[in-house]
Amino acid sequence: MADGALFLLSYGTNPEAVLFVESDGKEWHFGLARLSGAARMTVKLDDETAWEVGPSQLGPNQNYNASNAPIFIPGIDP
Repeated sequence: MADGALFLLSYGTNPEAVLFVESDGKEWHFGLARLSGAARMTVKLDDETAWEVGPSQLGPNQNYNASNAPIFIPGIDP
């Protein structure tokens, strides 16, 4: 059975990242997206770094925007 979910990872009331989890009924997959520009973010799976992104390079007069980048999932061939 296929299924999926979205989780917001927050610091207080400020969402920092969103975690997408999905299954096709046979395998589980996940993806992450930044919602905050200020901090370095690292997500580990089984003690291995699965996703890491540095602070956004936003200037003081720029509008906030999210970024996206490809991720490597340990054990899954690209």
